[in-house]
Amino acid sequence: RQDSRLNATIKVMYQTPLDYAIDTTKNLSNGGMFIYSTRLPPLNSIIVFKLCPPGETQPIELMGRVTWRCPGQGIGVRFMGNDPEARGRLDRLVENILPATPVFQEAAAG
Repeated sequence: RQDSRLNATIKVMYQTPLDYAIDTTKNLSNGGMFIYSTRLPPLNSIIVFKLCPPGETQPIELMGRVTWRCPGQGIGVRFMGNDPEARGRLDRLVENILPATPVFQEAAAG
């Protein structure tokens, strides 16, 4: 992981291969997020989701891949293939969270 994860509790709605869910994020970065959830989509499944920033009327529609699962806690999602407008809105959202303390930061392996 190259991006710092920042504490952020934001409503997220998403479609998985199995169902539709409404949950919240635990943390967020430009590259991905952790979603609190009792639903655990299959590892590597693609999720189409809507991130609902507080105070905004339109959700940010994004796509990501489930990169890890933690039973009883939730899923890690890596953002992928998003259009420039959605990506720009995500980047601005993360910039607005930046004064918060990072959860952790790891350099990419390899």
